[in-house]
Amino acid sequence: MASYGEIVAAFAGTGLAVRGGFTLAGHEPAPTMGDGPPARAIVLIGNFGDMLWQQFAPHAGEAPDPLDTWTKARVRPSPNASAPWPCSRAIGPISPSSNGRCAPSR
Repeated sequence: MASYGEIVAAFAGTGLAVRGGFTLAGHEPAPTMGDGPPARAIVLIGNFGDMLWQQFAPHAGEAPDPLDTWTKARVRPSPNASAPWPCSRAIGPISPSSNGRCAPSR
């Protein structure tokens, strides 16, 4: 498993940033992704300020869903990790709505 510092360094200069993360204690419920084992750590990747937009702008017209395509090209988990996408399926309190946009789960 990569260290937190290695994950932060991997996103340097990409337009994305590590917003935070934590390891799960043995007694805490852990999410699973597909057929994989339960998570041992969770890291939130996001953006702040305009650094994402500076990197993304030249690619804005390259795909039907350009921001999703651009982001997924930069977030490539290691073989022992998963990268769930909030609008692709229900995750915690967020789930996709009928129009494909994220909406609070009910």
